[in-house]
Formats: sequence, structure tokens, C-alpha cells
Amino acid sequence: MRAHRKHPADRDRRADAAPAVDEKIDAAAHAIFERHPGLCGFTLRFEGDAILADVSLSPYATPPESLDLFDDIAETMLAFVDEDARSAPLLARRTFARTLH
Repeated sequence: MRAHRKHPADRDRRADAAPAVDEKIDAAAHAIFERHPGLCGFTLRFEGDAILADVSLSPYATPPESLDLFDDIAETMLAFVDEDARSAPLLARRTFARTLH
């Protein structure tokens, strides 16, 4: 039996798709940081259908902001998984941090 080789153009299309999804994820994370000024960073991990986030907040963040933040991160990032299953591996064990200049 012969092994089937994939056409190089197929490989290029897959390679192009990952950066496009990655850029959308980065833009969404940037938007989360803009909506929540007390957020310093967060790391995502998946357990079954649930997304969990380890979140780092400024000591000056207010409690209502903290509670809303968890929902905002989960809803925003789960939207990518619902839209495109290829985004799950790109999100798993990924850390997002606020950039300070």
C-alpha cells in the first residue's frame, strides 16, 4: 500500500488558517484588557467543555470588576471554540499579559 501525500497547496491553506485565528484571539484578548483596566494577565486551560482561567488582577481592581471579568474572559474565549474548533489548541495553556510601555 502506498502512502498518500498531501498536496503542498493543502498544507499552505492550513498554515494560513492558524495565523488568522491566532490574530483574532489576540485582538479579543486586547479588547478584554481594554474593558478591564485592573486586569494584569490571565492563563487559559480547558477541562472538558469548561474553560478555566487563572487571573491576575491589580490590587486596585474593584470587586464588581473582578466578578465581571471572569465571565467576560470565559464568554469571549469560548466564542472562538464554538466558532472554530481549531482555536481550542491555540487557547489551551496560553497566557495573555497586559503590555506596559
